[in-house]
Formats: sequence, C-alpha cells, structure tokens
Amino acid sequence: MFLSLVLLTFAAFLGVRAAVGFGVLGEGGHIVAARCVEHGGGKGGSYVECAGTFVNGRGERSDGPATVRSYSAVDGDVVPVRRAPWGTYEALDDSLLGLVGRGFFPLLLTVAAAGCLVRAGSFVRREAGEPAENRSR
Repeated sequence: MFLSLVLLTFAAFLGVRAAVGFGVLGEGGHIVAARCVEHGGGKGGSYVECAGTFVNGRGERSDGPATVRSYSAVDGDVVPVRRAPWGTYEALDDSLLGLVGRGFFPLLLTVAAAGCLVRAGSFVRREAGEPAENRSR
C-alpha cells in the first residue's frame, strides 16, 4: 500500500512536469540566453545550461536570472520555455522522442501503482475473511 502511494506521488510530479513540457501547464515565454555553459559526461549525456532573462508571452521581463537546460542552445539564442508551478523553467522539446519520453514515464508509474493497489486490495480481502453475517454456524 505504501509503495503504491509513493509511486502515485512520483507519477503526479512527473505528470505535472510532462504537462509543463507539453505546454499545457505553466506560464509560457522564452529565455534570452546571455550565457550558456556545456556540462558533459554521465549516463544522460551532455547538456547545455543557459542563464538569461525570462520574457513571458506578454513581453514582460522577469526580475531575476532564469536558467534552463537545453541540448542545443548557444549564447544569444532565444529558448522557448514554460515556467513550472514550483518556479523552475522547462525548455519546450517538440521532438517525438522528447514527447514520448515525457508521457511514458508518468503512465508507467501510474500503471505500476495501480498494480500495487490491486495486489494490496486482494491481500486485505483475503486476510479479512468472510463477514460474520455470511458465516454458517
């Protein structure tokens, strides 16, 4: 039961991130990259982290600096992003692999959590036994 709750919580978090990445949730805009630094290595491969100014869809600039991970940005690029509900910025990736990856993992975790809940429910039913009014004397 506990495992299913943990999986559902993680699936909800990834679902919100996916909604931001799909452009459904969060404030849309772009970041004008003032400085981009490439970080390499590791199992996930290399990526570029760009810092700049967030400009929302109405053309208003944010006060503080904004950073976003991208895979192909350079200094001076305009990176389309969405601001997540918790304040970070997600680069919009409209490639097929990016879209499938964003949607697949929350779905996989939700299915795993449902499987855990079904298994826990069958275990609880089996351990509880028959109700007293159904038992023969």
